[in-house]
Amino acid sequence: MDNSDLRRGKPTLHKVFGEALALLAGDALLVQGLVLLVQGLASSPSRALRAVEILLAALGPAGMIGGQVLDMEAAEKNLSLDELQRLHAAKTGALIRAAARLGW
Repeated sequence: MDNSDLRRGKPTLHKVFGEALALLAGDALLVQGLVLLVQGLASSPSRALRAVEILLAALGPAGMIGGQVLDMEAAEKNLSLDELQRLHAAKTGALIRAAARLGW
């Protein structure tokens, strides 16, 4: 999302394969993660459904995606500590909380 040419010293996906394919790769990884989650809990449909609910809530507008929107908007300005904490709580924090909740 930051349009960097390099990540950890290597060319980023959008530089190697183009923006469209990089976006589709992210979409595919998200879907594949849900497939693996459901497959891992196939013996317990109610647990699988609850796990998907937890993960989707963490990924959606109130979680990682919403946090990424805040992050892109923040690139143009200086954030207060409260704004920065809200951004991280939504973006990274939502996924960390979901991982802890999924570890039942």
